[in-house]
Amino acid sequence: MLSHDRLGTPTGEAGSGTAEEITILVDAGKPVAVLVNSTPRPLLSGAVLNERLRLDAYLDELRESAPALGYGNDGLLSGTSTTSPAERQPTGG
Repeated sequence: MLSHDRLGTPTGEAGSGTAEEITILVDAGKPVAVLVNSTPRPLLSGAVLNERLRLDAYLDELRESAPALGYGNDGLLSGTSTTSPAERQPTGG
């Protein structure tokens, strides 16, 4: 899963369809990893901030059973990063 600031639409079973699918995979013992876009962007507010807070809460819970790592630029996704090692550290969301 790649994530930016949205968790998605609740399904009645989970916080979003993606969260529901991840739960199914984790419960089945399948490998799951989540990448969270942590590139700089304007401050969030209102409904967008509330959605990001929902995502952060979900990621905090998910980290108990699957890795959720931040990336600071697209180079980190392709393995051609130009960032320092400190920028490559996992983030809190």
